[in-house]
Formats: sequence, C-alpha cells, structure tokens
Amino acid sequence: MALVAFVVYLFSIILIKLILNGYTHFSEQFLKILCVSIIAGIIFVTLYFGFLWYSLKATLGYLDSNSFDEPTYGHKLTEVVDTTITDFNSFKEIFFKNYTHVKYSEEKSAVKFFKSLSLIRWEVGGIAYFDAKTRTVKIILIPYSGYSHAADKLLNDEMKRLKELLVV
Repeated sequence: MALVAFVVYLFSIILIKLILNGYTHFSEQFLKILCVSIIAGIIFVTLYFGFLWYSLKATLGYLDSNSFDEPTYGHKLTEVVDTTITDFNSFKEIFFKNYTHVKYSEEKSAVKFFKSLSLIRWEVGGIAYFDAKTRTVKIILIPYSGYSHAADKLLNDEMKRLKELLVV
C-alpha cells in the first residue's frame, strides 16, 4: 500500500508541475523536479504510514498476539451477555463464520477475533470469554482507531451484532 501511495504522490506532483510550469520549463527542469518529487514523496509516505502504524500497533498487536489476557489499555467496550450456547466448539464456530481472523484458547475458553484491515473503514476487534457453567459471554471490543466518536459508534454497532450472533 505504501508503494502505491508513493507512486500516486510522485505522479501527482509531476503532473501538477507540468500543468503549472508548462511543457518547456518542465522539460528543462525534469531531473530537478523528479528528485524533489521523490524526496517529498518519501517524506510524505513515511510520515503518513508511520502515523497509521503508530495508531494501530497496540490494537492490532494485541489482537494478533497469542495472549488471551484482557486488554488493559485504551478505548474499549465491555459487556456480559447471556447465551444459549452450551459448548466451546459451537461458541468458536460462530466467530470462524463471521470474522476473517480468529484465534482461540480452549484453556481460557476465549476467542480473539477481528476483520481484515481496510484503509477506508477501520473496524473493531476483540476478545470473548465463554463461561459454560453460567452460559454467559464476556465480550471486550477494541476499535482500531482509538478514542473517537466514530469508534464509539463502531463499538456499539459491533456489540449489537455480536449479541445477535451469540443469543441463538
């Protein structure tokens, strides 16, 4: 994705210079314009994707890790819901059917789940703990984007969706 962004940025700068300066001036200064565009493109793309990485590293790092402990950081939504599911295998199947990335721990009766990352719409992921004795599920959802009003809406929408899936 960074390579595509760099190429688009580079061609955009070159095209703008061509339009603003005219062909004659552009052709005389082509190498200079190309060098400046490459340097500016590297700086822009590095800063942009560096910011994205910094914003997403804690959440995606946790969701992709093998730790099934509750997250202790950041913006999250936690809820305990009753379910009619009686065994852990049925519980984890729901997540395998509805999410692209799923990890589970039978020892902790926990499932971590999230959808693929999209630059257009940042989703939420989370962890769910199943208690077969009480037939309850503790759901902890974490937004990719951190604290925001949009993240609150995504958390609430995803919690509603999960409740519908788990209350069979």
